[in-house]
Amino acid sequence: ALVTMNDPVYVEAAGALAARALSSSADVRGRIQWMFVRATGGSATDIELKSLQQLVSSALHRYRGAGSEKANA
Repeated sequence: ALVTMNDPVYVEAAGALAARALSSSADVRGRIQWMFVRATGGSATDIELKSLQQLVSSALHRYRGAGSEKANA
């Protein structure tokens, strides 16, 4: 599974999906909804949307923090 996950084709496909999601909506919730439909073929419930919004928020916080930690090193 790790070999597949890091395969260049999958990395490029994920990047293309992310780029399309960014242009699909101006807000995070809209982007999550757009990606959820593309990934699952169905609409996300309110609970799923809330959980995914928390995941995005957490990831952004972690990555923004990681940039400042490198600058301080």
